[in-house]
Amino acid sequence: MLIYIECDWFTERRVTFHEKLNIVVGDRANSNSIGKSTFLKIIDFVYGGDALITHGKDVHETLGHHSYIFQLRLDKDYIFERNTGAPTLLHVHQSDGSKLEVSISDYLDFLRFHYTKSIEHLSFRSVVSLVTRVWGRDNLDVMRPLHNFKQERGSQCIEWLIKVFKRFGPLEDMSIRKANLSEEQKSLNAAAKQSIIPKITKAKYIQNNEEITKYESRLDSIRNEISTLAISINELIDDAVLEQKVQKNQLLEIKMSISSELERVRANLEDNKSISKRSFQPLLEIIPSLNLDKLDSIESFHNGLTRILRKEIKEKEHELSEQLRFVDDQISACNAAMAKALKSSGNPAFIVDSVVDISLGLSKLNNENELYDKFTDLKKKIKELKDKLKEQKLVILSEIESRLNDDIERLVNFIYGEVRASPKLELKPEKYSYEIPRDTGTGKAYSNLILLDASLLRHIDIPFLVHDSLLFKNVENRAIENILRVYQSLNQQSFISLDGEIVESSSAKSLVEPCAVLYLNASKLLYTVDWRKDKDITSSN
Repeated sequence: MLIYIECDWFTERRVTFHEKLNIVVGDRANSNSIGKSTFLKIIDFVYGGDALITHGKDVHETLGHHSYIFQLRLDKDYIFERNTGAPTLLHVHQSDGSKLEVSISDYLDFLRFHYTKSIEHLSFRSVVSLVTRVWGRDNLDVMRPLHNFKQERGSQCIEWLIKVFKRFGPLEDMSIRKANLSEEQKSLNAAAKQSIIPKITKAKYIQNNEEITKYESRLDSIRNEISTLAISINELIDDAVLEQKVQKNQLLEIKMSISSELERVRANLEDNKSISKRSFQPLLEIIPSLNLDKLDSIESFHNGLTRILRKEIKEKEHELSEQLRFVDDQISACNAAMAKALKSSGNPAFIVDSVVDISLGLSKLNNENELYDKFTDLKKKIKELKDKLKEQKLVILSEIESRLNDDIERLVNFIYGEVRASPKLELKPEKYSYEIPRDTGTGKAYSNLILLDASLLRHIDIPFLVHDSLLFKNVENRAIENILRVYQSLNQQSFISLDGEIVESSSAKSLVEPCAVLYLNASKLLYTVDWRKDKDITSSN
């Protein structure tokens, strides 16, 4: 548990906490910018959050960067220090007065070990961030209470809920297999998009099968024709001949490419012609004021560039000619190698060429169809896993939904002292909804976030919650008193801020005073510096 927080800028230098409910008490006038929300952000800060940095910039901009020293009681007492100027580092205060530096990631691992290690698959911050509801954060949408930030997908919220309820185990293996298959599918699609591998349609797949049948029939015919020579196809087409044939085909493709480029280069050489001054004479008849000398000067400049380019083009022509000569030599070498390999067989070369061509064609078609089968099989397996995951998720979510809704209904009846319509959580594998009773206004609807969070802490090992005073707006005092009783009944620490009539209510006094850890008002601020005149005091703080 959190024992205390110290800061040299605090009006009360040290704030000490209770084991369960801790209340930051504002005033009846709902005074803003006195430090209520900021103090809750400091609690988030000591637990590794960054709301104080991202949503409380006015603090360190006014005070300068400063440190918060705090004590956690876990397996023993630990004293830490975190500075707003270096939030990625913390210092552990040792008993001998020295300080040990630790990174924020190591600190968060430490918190996870001591607070949330029973919740697998989630970091410490992932577990506690949602129920830290402070003004300025993105998790205050009453219609989307499981969204920790606006861009979060509904499926991510559902997965978080399954994990905090420790029900992800049965889904883990299927989720990993589905993710691996999806990654493989993604890689194959990327390779096909870059033309590294072929990707054919179903129609092409059927056509390929027909072609494969024809090729195999032709091979059978050739086998029959040469059977009298007692030479099998495997003996006739040895590895050396096949290799030379493949290489020759590749060289012929390269030769075609080089020849095409060489033709374009030579065409450019023929097109580079200069224009003489005499060629501009007809223009002079149409435009008497035309400056022939100027045009001739420009043309001379162009001719100079042309000479430079012509030289480069000639060099390119020579380079391509050499490449073409080299490729021709390689093709000749392939032909010679195949002739040598066939010389001793005494069989017609056209039979070998025919068989090689058929073999290469078959290889190409079989490769295309095998990849088609691979794509189809991947798609089928991913769909099967997706359907199984959905089916199991529905069972798990139905149980979680029932437990939470039943508990929220009990809380509503307890808080309001009568049977009332309660919010309903509906969970699906990819999304969720939180139906708010029709008679609930926007302000009062915030209290439904309290109901959900309290129910979550009653069911799972979330170590604490943080609720700002805006969640209590427009809620009648009697209901707030019962909400405070709910907080007190939790096994975890709760940190809340309260203001308005409730703080001076005689009936609430016995609930508020024993749990109050800090009193703030227009005359007593959180910090010793008052910068309210320099900012918009209509903001919540």
